[in-house]
Parts: sequence; C-alpha cells; structure tokens
Amino acid sequence: MSALIQIANRQIGGTPVQTVNARDLHAFLEVGNRFADWIKERIEQYRFQEGTDFCSFLSGRGFRKTVKNP
Repeated sequence: MSALIQIANRQIGGTPVQTVNARDLHAFLEVGNRFADWIKERIEQYRFQEGTDFCSFLSGRGFRKTVKNP
C-alpha cells in the first residue's frame, strides 16, 4: 500500500485552501494512462477553472498542477 499524498496549505485565487500535487495524486491512484491525458480529462470533466480550482506552474519537467483537496 502506498503512503498517502501530501496535503499543502496554499492560496488559489486569493483564498487559502488545502491542495495536493496532481502528479502525486495521479501516481497514488495508479492511473493507467499518461498524466497529461488524465489531468486534461479531469479538468474538462469537472469543469475546473484555472485560478479557482487549480494552479499550474512550471517545474523542470514541464507543467505541474496543484488542485484543491475536495
């Protein structure tokens, strides 16, 4: 069994929220498809709005998304 993913306190749209790193969530859930495809589908399916429901920021590997903890 995998360790739980880290929850961080951050601000999205000026509001303090609990967040998780979407790449960590993807790995924890052991999703079978690529991260980029999975996150794009989740954003569209749940109509997440950047700056309200998630933030993306550059890392050494490309975009890293942080999503609100439901």
